[in-house]
Amino acid sequence: MAGKVFFLKECFSENFFLLILNLFKVFGRSKNRAIIGDAKYYLFKPIVKKTKKKILLDEGISLLGFNKQLIKGKNCQLFTVFNHLIKDNTYLNNYAYLKKNLKEKIIKENVIYVLGTALVNNEEILNRKLYISLINSYAKKNKDSKIFYIPHRREENVRENVFRSNIRIKNINMPIELFLKESNFLPSIIAGFYSMALINISIIFKNISIFNMPIKILNFKSEYVRKNFKLYKKIFSVMNIKQANLL
Repeated sequence: MAGKVFFLKECFSENFFLLILNLFKVFGRSKNRAIIGDAKYYLFKPIVKKTKKKILLDEGISLLGFNKQLIKGKNCQLFTVFNHLIKDNTYLNNYAYLKKNLKEKIIKENVIYVLGTALVNNEEILNRKLYISLINSYAKKNKDSKIFYIPHRREENVRENVFRSNIRIKNINMPIELFLKESNFLPSIIAGFYSMALINISIIFKNISIFNMPIKILNFKSEYVRKNFKLYKKIFSVMNIKQANLL
């Protein structure tokens, strides 16, 4: 790899970063330019307010519900993968640089990657027993394939003995998009649960079949999660992301 990928939480705690931002809100001077991920994230809001020119990166599906007033005027630019958001001061991100540096890779038939979700950490949103049963149902339908389960970086209590025999856990220390770029081969199929990664992969890697694993029995107490899942379904319907049959 050309550079090292790391997460800020490995360098210092979120509380320490919050302390720095609180001091910045009181004593910090306005900055000329900042590159920002999620403009709605509470840790980034002080930076947004005290920056003259802002470059907003496509941080994920929550972008579809953000305040569009942020990109009005000449002091803010937005880069997004969503075509329908392209207007003044907004630019389409089709991962041109990343695709330019992609090397031809072997596609391994009968190899499937299943991407985990952090939603399983919250029993009120996604019951773990149901979650495991959905993955095992998918593995049973693909019993002749070698399936690698890639846990979400925030996923807890991951155990291999709850899965069918054709599933192996594969831990990675970087975003799946970069992992695929650096791998010597690509799986023939990637499946996941309402993940922005599926959208990104469908843009970058055109020769992989991509499936969303629908969850039909959810205790949606969170209006935020319910809204986001509806947004995912709309986006998947216009992209080459199919719905897996888990019955």
